[in-house]
Amino acid sequence: MAISRVSTGLKELDTIIQGYPEGKTILVTGDAGVGKTVLGLQYIAEHCENGERCALVATEESPEDLRSQAIGFGWDLKKYEDEGLLKILEVLERRMIEARFSDPSEKGMEIHLKDIADWIPENVTHVVVDNVGVYALGMPVERFREQLDLLVFMLAKKGCTSLIICDDAVGEQYNNVAMYSTYGAIWLFRRENPYTNRRERLIDIRKMRSTEVPLDYLPFEISGAGIKILKTSFDD
Repeated sequence: MAISRVSTGLKELDTIIQGYPEGKTILVTGDAGVGKTVLGLQYIAEHCENGERCALVATEESPEDLRSQAIGFGWDLKKYEDEGLLKILEVLERRMIEARFSDPSEKGMEIHLKDIADWIPENVTHVVVDNVGVYALGMPVERFREQLDLLVFMLAKKGCTSLIICDDAVGEQYNNVAMYSTYGAIWLFRRENPYTNRRERLIDIRKMRSTEVPLDYLPFEISGAGIKILKTSFDD
């Protein structure tokens, strides 16, 4: 039986992997500035445009910053919010308050990963969490895995197709356990092309269950319209 799928927000990526498996959670990792947030915003914009309800969980940036980033690509988050299609959940302020009043001798955050699912309205079908790396700071790997497993379970129980973003900066160990917790994993990275001597951005589909995954890296660019995957062998 074929699994239902939803658009990734990138038509070229939809052609390659046929979309994200519906109701599943996909991990998105990569260095700072490589395009993780743009990928998440593009996913949200695609489904808001289709009249579907979405939630964006902001753990590091304010809603104002995210709206400003999105409008630069032509995605009007405020319009989606006014239409009742998008809910931006600001965790940054809650984290700052918690850090201010918490015991500095205690490691980790009292705001747990699992709490994120509780804040998401019941009628939401698409979720982006940007990002969970902040929860790894001071948290043992085993506890991070437990928290993430529970978040993934609760998002699935709500019927959400979700992108969970995590920085490479948290360390390979945390990203590896996160990859085991999720249905799919996408890594965005940069490298120098030895033939052109120019830096390039690439996508590596490290894992996507129930999906024929390309072995090749997928080159992409970020323009005024968002992320676009460049010509690959799939175009031939």
